Amino acid sequence: ELKFEPNFDEGSLTVSIPDDIVGTANELGVTPECGLSLLLGLSVLNDVCTIEIIKPMNKLNVNAQWLVQSGIQNERPWFDMGLDGTDQVVACSDTGVDVVNCYFWDSNNGP
Repeated sequence: ELKFEPNFDEGSLTVSIPDDIVGTANELGVTPECGLSLLLGLSVLNDVCTIEIIKPMNKLNVNAQWLVQSGIQNERPWFDMGLDGTDQVVACSDTGVDVVNCYFWDSNNGP
């Protein structure tokens, strides 16, 4: 089924198109072919920076535990010694905003 999910806060539109692109219309009468035509039309607009495929994500944290700790399935030596991150502080930093990215570009004043 073809689905349109606008996110006005982020200025984005998610269009879910089934793998089997030839299909029947959804409840709004929109066919997958029509959805592809919409994407093609959007792709030529100056305000559209990217169109990308987003694959569904699966959480595999259980596997990540043993992969990072030992590389051997279900062996978690750090956890076995009581090292589990309790009461630890983790920090992340970033190099800054890419001002020439199209999302930050001001056509009148530059970046």
